[in-house]
Amino acid sequence: MKIIKRINNNVVLSKEDEVEVILMGKGIGFQTKPGDLIPAERIEKKYYPEDDLTVEHMSKVMTKADEKQMAVIYEIVRLFRESVGTDFNPNVYFTLMDHILFAISRQKQDIVLTNPMHWEIKKIYAKEYAVSLQAVELIRKELYPDFSQEEAAFITLHFVNAQIEKSANQSAYEHTELTNNILRIVKYSMNIEYDENSSYFQRFVTHIRYYLIRQSQEKEEPVLANPMIALAFSSYPKEKETADSIKEYLFEQKGWHVNDMELMYLILHIGNLAAHSKLT
Repeated sequence: MKIIKRINNNVVLSKEDEVEVILMGKGIGFQTKPGDLIPAERIEKKYYPEDDLTVEHMSKVMTKADEKQMAVIYEIVRLFRESVGTDFNPNVYFTLMDHILFAISRQKQDIVLTNPMHWEIKKIYAKEYAVSLQAVELIRKELYPDFSQEEAAFITLHFVNAQIEKSANQSAYEHTELTNNILRIVKYSMNIEYDENSSYFQRFVTHIRYYLIRQSQEKEEPVLANPMIALAFSSYPKEKETADSIKEYLFEQKGWHVNDMELMYLILHIGNLAAHSKLT
């Protein structure tokens, strides 16, 4: 591979199979010029363009950032990967850098944005939100001491989107709204009050999240004959009624069909959550 453009000491633009690609590696761009060959062992990361993230935009983002800023964003991505344990779109590195650098610029002008769905994001994406708080502290320590904690919700959505985009073209905001409305259906149909810090609540939210991702992928799982399905339907009438309400809501909003196997799992999760929640 040859250098098309040097972006900085650690980032260059190249081509692979006629597709432009951003290459990262320590010192990969140091004292280089267009046309120079790139030793394969110097390449640590490759980033490819997407429909909404062009090479030109990636290059522009990298040009605006200094080496310390790039290192901090890279550390945040590494922190998420290790803490959350879920694969995500690697191009979150660029979208997150663009957001954080712009947020710092805004805040230096005393412009602090708030996320109207902060509470829902904190509740539904608790694991990602916890890591986002660590990211905020890292940014305060290394880049800007007054970085707003309000940004934790925005950083969370960047990584939730990156997980969704790895498998489906749907926004984290839409998933948040769908999940929040499903929680409302369960709360009022079952007449319960959640303990949002309980493992039972988090387990239910996790089930809903991954169900929504599977539906976004439009993957129809075959439903095998299972006597447990009929047993769950007959044994838990109130949970079945609630699950049917969720089924109707998802069909009305998205045109999705909830099959009987998924409905059974939903019933069991609702029952488990209700058994460990307060009645209202």
